[in-house]
Amino acid sequence: MVSIYFPLEAEENDILGRELGEPLWPERYGNTFINEERRNVEVKEKKVQEEKKPQKKRKLNK
Repeated sequence: MVSIYFPLEAEENDILGRELGEPLWPERYGNTFINEERRNVEVKEKKVQEEKKPQKKRKLNK
């Protein structure tokens, strides 16, 4: 099986010859889209962290 990895934003030594940070498909998913998605992920991560409840330690019966 062959896997091909095309990151949404170009990384160092991009195989497509894109500049660092350049979008994969700028007409469809440009910098505005990428920044909005990044913000959405950050909000979701923060929400998950806030909703976590500490759990009591359980003793294991041996």
